[in-house]
Amino acid sequence: MTIEINDILQKSGIELKEQLTYICKHSELICNFITKYPEIIVFLERNKGNVRNQEDILQDARAFISNDSSENEFCKKLRILRMREYLLIAYNDLILKKDVKDITSHLSSFAACVLQLAYEKAYNDLMEKYGEPILEDSGERNRFCILGLGKLGGWELNFSSDIDIIYVYESEKGGTKGGNSQPIENHNFFVKLAEKITNYISKNTEDGIVFRVDLRLRPDGEKGAIALPLRSYELYYESYGQSWERMMLLKALPVASDTDLGELFLKAVKPFIFKKSIDYKLIEELSSVKAKINERVKYKHDKMNVKLGKGGIREIEFIIQVLQILNYAKYPDIYRRNSLDALDLLKEYNLLGAKEAEILKDAYIFLRKLEHMAQIEKGLQTHRIPYNAKGFEKFLERTGYTDKKRFFSDYDFYTTNVNRIFSDILKENEVNPVSIVFDEEMRDDDIAEYLESVGIKYPKECGHLLKKIARGRKSKPRSASESQILAKILSIIIQEIKHSQNPITTLEYFEKFFSINNTIHFFYDIFCEAPKILEQITTIFSISPYLSNIVIKNNNILDYIYDPQNPNYKEDDIFRLFYTLVKDIEDEEIEYDVVRKKHQELIFNAGYAYINKKINVIQFNRSLTKLAKAIVKIAFMREKKRLERKYGIPLIDEESECDYIVIGMGKLGSEEMSLGTDLDMIVLYESDGYVSSAEMSNKEFYSKLVQKVISYVSTITVFGFLYKIDMRLRPSGASGTLVTSLKSFENYQKKKAMTWEKQALLRAAAIYTSGKTLEKYFNEIRAKSLFEKCITKKEIHEIYEMRQRIEKEKGTGLNFYDIKAGFGGIIDIEFVVQMLQLFFGCKYKEIRVTNTHNALHFFKKFNLLSNRDFYALHNAYLFYRNLENLIRAYQNTSSSRLPKDKSVLSHISTFFGFKENGYEKLFKEYEAVRKTVRSAYNRIFEKYL
Repeated sequence: MTIEINDILQKSGIELKEQLTYICKHSELICNFITKYPEIIVFLERNKGNVRNQEDILQDARAFISNDSSENEFCKKLRILRMREYLLIAYNDLILKKDVKDITSHLSSFAACVLQLAYEKAYNDLMEKYGEPILEDSGERNRFCILGLGKLGGWELNFSSDIDIIYVYESEKGGTKGGNSQPIENHNFFVKLAEKITNYISKNTEDGIVFRVDLRLRPDGEKGAIALPLRSYELYYESYGQSWERMMLLKALPVASDTDLGELFLKAVKPFIFKKSIDYKLIEELSSVKAKINERVKYKHDKMNVKLGKGGIREIEFIIQVLQILNYAKYPDIYRRNSLDALDLLKEYNLLGAKEAEILKDAYIFLRKLEHMAQIEKGLQTHRIPYNAKGFEKFLERTGYTDKKRFFSDYDFYTTNVNRIFSDILKENEVNPVSIVFDEEMRDDDIAEYLESVGIKYPKECGHLLKKIARGRKSKPRSASESQILAKILSIIIQEIKHSQNPITTLEYFEKFFSINNTIHFFYDIFCEAPKILEQITTIFSISPYLSNIVIKNNNILDYIYDPQNPNYKEDDIFRLFYTLVKDIEDEEIEYDVVRKKHQELIFNAGYAYINKKINVIQFNRSLTKLAKAIVKIAFMREKKRLERKYGIPLIDEESECDYIVIGMGKLGSEEMSLGTDLDMIVLYESDGYVSSAEMSNKEFYSKLVQKVISYVSTITVFGFLYKIDMRLRPSGASGTLVTSLKSFENYQKKKAMTWEKQALLRAAAIYTSGKTLEKYFNEIRAKSLFEKCITKKEIHEIYEMRQRIEKEKGTGLNFYDIKAGFGGIIDIEFVVQMLQLFFGCKYKEIRVTNTHNALHFFKKFNLLSNRDFYALHNAYLFYRNLENLIRAYQNTSSSRLPKDKSVLSHISTFFGFKENGYEKLFKEYEAVRKTVRSAYNRIFEKYL
């Protein structure tokens, strides 16, 4: 000990010096206190032997801390108060061997005192700044109270307890008056007050903390408001209160500020805690709580955890709380917050046998003593007996044992008997092991250990996500029924993700899915009818972000998983479906949402069928195209009607209406649309003229129509957007007008169209027209422009050079992973097909088709390709189209680049049948396909060049 300490001790005598030496031997925490502030020994000498109550402590504390202290000074003095009081408590415990009840009462009194001091300081500072919080109705001061829960509420704090508290104020109606700053609403005032109190006590300074403050027992836990009005508590417990909260509130005690308001709180929640008759539903729920405690013990693997272990303090508390709640209606006098007092009353009313009551009392005192002796050494919040650590000998010494064997014998006696009595209370329900995720007592490491034991990869991250799912979000706390349902569902999900390469992503989607209002009950209804739906959703969430996001946004998708519709769409059927949905809707915003929601459902239905191999990639792309065509038709019809109401009808002359035609280009025209494809199209109108009731040309009218359609299709709502529209393939490209007359289009194709524009026209098809003759006219223009004569070698060379230019601009070489534009990619196949169509189209009408896959088959039929080249290009085309759709489904992107993420490639590889080492096998297959395509491409172009 330091010279300064010795100087103080010289005045006190050798006995105190020896006693403090003993304390310092057994408590590093107290030794540090004395070393830093030796004057606290004087306080000990003056008070030793006293078990101080709240009033005594408060009187001394107010004399020690002045009212005008700065925040820093106030916090420092609070911590010195703690050191003084803890030295006295340690002395009473280690030297005088005071009863456990005396020690816990002293600790609890000090905690209540500190809360009162912190409240007074925070309230005065805030009142000076903002004024006093006033009730709107009465004009009186708005009251505030701090309620202790758990061990603080039971007046039985241990040496290193958190203090569980909640903050309640009278009413949120009204605001502050009389301060130096702008007045604020009552709720804001009390939130600031609660935050300040918490900070004063729990802020870590150079002198440590006073108490760790735990506010997680408030409504909505960590996500809930830190302070709430009385009525909000009442409504919360009426609507959402769970069994564990009834047990928690048994120990609620007003400990600081306006205790009259605290009593009103207790009166308000009393009907929630205690029912007027036997609550059979509660009995069942308590059985589940009991089973959860057993499960906790099982997974914590704590052989000697005095709180949570087998036969520990928590089991004693459960016995007391269950008997109080179940018997209160008949014996209201049995209710006591303090465990030892409650056991006496339970014995008195014969709700516990005399022998059992005495065993529980003795066990409680024994275990609490051990808990104190474990914590007093370093001030750590531990409940574990250090039976296999170096300090075990010292631990035994301060607990009064000299014989290890006797200690272990006593420990086993008490915990075995407690567990026996615990096991006899209520019939135990079977518990779902995953219920530990819902258990606030379980640490993240314990949950991770459980998940690892059942074979889950990334157990720590998965445990965190499971807890998020279990707790719900701030805006929507979990009700008791939701938690019960989730426990059942999550146990199955855990089984499903055992073999997942990326369970984290799967659980992230489930967290989003179950955070949506009413999803849990809605899903559970379907799950009870068709349990397999959970396996199916788990699969979707694990492999397809694209489809997963649709599921999360749209609850109707569950119907399509439960009862899939025919994924081979017919354009007329889809159009009629959408037309029926929107024909009577006047509000455009509502129409946008309705169309997008149904569009999502149909995209999902086809995508789900494709991923599950109910349809092949050709059928899938065709269905996506039919859906897109129906949407385009709806958009043009609806927007044209709106424009006509506003401006009139476009006319060629006084009697003839000017018709128009929408031409699908690229994948839209060739029926090769994949997930996330843009719509390439051009719009042609019949002839120049003017609108009937406005000074507007037909070109202006149809330009406005195209702009409106672009908005209809691409506007983003809560259900996303339908498509992006690309009109750069129109005559003169992006610099040209949005619409063109048919005659101008014809002249352009005859006189100005370049070779690449002819290639684009090969995939052009009419997808909607308002006039019966326009489609025929367009097809004639197309045929004359493309197939009147064979292309020349010069034009073939232009196609070849164009391909080289694309590859050079977008990346070259075997290391570039663009499956479309890269070496041996889809463009190789498309350019071969387009070159052959332009060369042989004048001779074979059948090959004038817009679809690449169909064209390849016609080439084979007419021997325009060798078998070798046909199979090379055909098989590669199917491989690439599958790969393109899977990349987009598995990455939620419109990219055509092979992902470098091995986990994504591993998922994709399973679709192709690669099971083991899927990533490597898929990559090798991809490299082989590229080389095969490029070889066929070179052979074919060399032949014609």
